[in-house]
Amino acid sequence: MSGELGYDGPAVLDRHVTRPYREDTEIRGQSVKVRRDGEPIRSFALKRAPELQGLLTAFTALLAGNQADIEKQFTIAADGDEEAWRLQLTPIDARVRKRVQQIRIDGRASTPLCFAIENPNDGASVMLLGAAAETQLPQPLTREWITRFCGARQ
Repeated sequence: MSGELGYDGPAVLDRHVTRPYREDTEIRGQSVKVRRDGEPIRSFALKRAPELQGLLTAFTALLAGNQADIEKQFTIAADGDEEAWRLQLTPIDARVRKRVQQIRIDGRASTPLCFAIENPNDGASVMLLGAAAETQLPQPLTREWITRFCGARQ
């Protein structure tokens, strides 16, 4: 999946998917709207989508450097050093864990490169951030490639 993620403060997150389909997801406070080509707009409360709530919470707290807010909803595991690091956020709430097994952020120096949301059925959504988003992806894209790329300790 390719697209863009826009963050505009603690209660505003936009996700624009451009490939392999077109979809726009907007979070405004506790409200979510999803627009997909050829389908009616869907609106629902954020609490009905724990994976989106987790994404918003994690992004907001990480960007603000607010460890206390992260720890309210996730257990945190950190690995690596200044050159290459990984944060693993595991939801505390069992209801959320049914949809989101873990959020993983990999980076180098002070730059996050990969933001992955893993679900319990072995699926995942991975966002390449910053310069990493310009990387030419292999076809077919595999979990092994993503793991190697995101987790590389260079």
